[in-house]
Amino acid sequence: MENKIGKGLYWTPRILSIIIILFWMAFVFLSHGFSMEALIESGVWIVILAVTILAWKNRPAGKIGFLVLGLAYLILTKGRENWLTYLLVSGPLLLTGILFLLDKSQSKLPPELFKKPAAREKEPKDDEGII
Repeated sequence: MENKIGKGLYWTPRILSIIIILFWMAFVFLSHGFSMEALIESGVWIVILAVTILAWKNRPAGKIGFLVLGLAYLILTKGRENWLTYLLVSGPLLLTGILFLLDKSQSKLPPELFKKPAAREKEPKDDEGII
């Protein structure tokens, strides 16, 4: 049971960060097409991509990076947006940062926990004896 929870806490923030990047890329390119304006507005997902790469290489940077991105949006908009906008934009970033905080795979859990179990060899049955 602990093995599944450890793997879930390891992979969930990584997969969520990829989904966030794909969402922002789709939003920018579907709303502006492949234009100069799309390149200017793609800065958001490029920053999220950089934080994701940092998070995969260095977990403390991911923990801090996603939390900073989520809080930065809340601070920079200063309550001018609808609560649903905050939930949809900063919510996934804050959730990813919190999941990276909960991921303790490198510090406390043994590395064997993240390895695939070895395939068991088929043992011969009694009637399949050696000839």
